[in-house]
Amino acid sequence: MTGRPARLFSAHVGRTTQLTPHLIRVTLRGDFLTAFVGDGPDRQIELLMPRHPAQSLDASPTPRQLRELPDAERPVMRTYTIRSYDP
Repeated sequence: MTGRPARLFSAHVGRTTQLTPHLIRVTLRGDFLTAFVGDGPDRQIELLMPRHPAQSLDASPTPRQLRELPDAERPVMRTYTIRSYDP
C-alpha cells in the first residue's frame, strides 16, 4: 500500500487487442491521465463498468456507496495490471 487514497477517474476505451484467447490488452484514454500516478512496478487499477447501457457512472461513488448498491445495480468491477503508462 502506498498510503494514497483511492481516486476515481473517468475514461473511455481507446483500443482493445486480443493477445490470447483469455487475455485482452485495453488502452484507456481520457483527461484523467494528467492526474494519474503511474509510477512503480506491478501497478493495478480497478475498472468500474456499467452493468447495463442506461447506467451512468458519472456520480463518482465512494467504495462504501458501491458496496451498498443492490447486486443488480452495482457496476461490474475488474482488476487490470498496468503494462505501460504514456501520459
